[in-house]
Amino acid sequence: MGRSSGTLGGIMIALLALAVGSAHAFDVERAKKHIETMAADEFEGRKSGLAGGVMIEEYVAARFEEFGLEPGGVDGTYYQPFPMIVTDEKAASITLLDGTLGEVPFVPGEDFFMITNSGSGEIEAEVVIVGHGLAKPEWEWDDYQDIDLEGKIALIVRGRPDNGYDWARYARRDSSMKQAVARGAVAVVWLPSSHPVNGAAISEGSYEPEVPCAYVAERVFRLLLRDTGHNVKSYKAALEKGPTPFATGKRLRFTADVERVADGSARNSIGLVRGTDPV
Repeated sequence: MGRSSGTLGGIMIALLALAVGSAHAFDVERAKKHIETMAADEFEGRKSGLAGGVMIEEYVAARFEEFGLEPGGVDGTYYQPFPMIVTDEKAASITLLDGTLGEVPFVPGEDFFMITNSGSGEIEAEVVIVGHGLAKPEWEWDDYQDIDLEGKIALIVRGRPDNGYDWARYARRDSSMKQAVARGAVAVVWLPSSHPVNGAAISEGSYEPEVPCAYVAERVFRLLLRDTGHNVKSYKAALEKGPTPFATGKRLRFTADVERVADGSARNSIGLVRGTDPV
């Protein structure tokens, strides 16, 4: 899955701004050309730790050298290596097995998006909608109360209650995944909020190699809600008032082929511009 061109824009604006000392002007067309280059298919999505990530590290380092920036990495290079979890998402599919329209295969990249560092597996299980996937009774909220998640696929609606408590830490993707897996979920899917996905990766501390993970589009959510007494609007309205977990009675087949790369690592590309102010 391709990365955000907005993120690329931010990288290149910062990069080219560093070159102003030699260029004396910010060149918009030059910046656009760099963005277009890095967004090209030859960079294979630019995923850190894989071949495309290595290519983008080298591309940025080469531009730093071209602009005359000093190497800011280790051993006189532009690179700062660091270990990280690296996975290669090779294939995935999600199919609704027994909805009101019968069997419905969903379209990758349109109906669902694999999350970086998803686990692998071939899951066929009922979907249980668990609200925001939050459980903190002392804060007057428990999306898992009186619901059986063992052996089920958890669907989490990204967001947080508006009840006066600071849920930011607990509403993170990693935290909500841990809550679901601890209660027996065999796969986890999220319905995105209106906020940016923000990388859509599972951190190493929350990585579950046998638990597939994905974002699903509203179409998937809508089909799961059919004949449940809810539609998308009514469910979200109910969730604003309080926890609204329930079993949909519908199954998904979720297969994911994800390979973890041994000794995964990536590199920051760092260039230095030394200040001239003597203070």
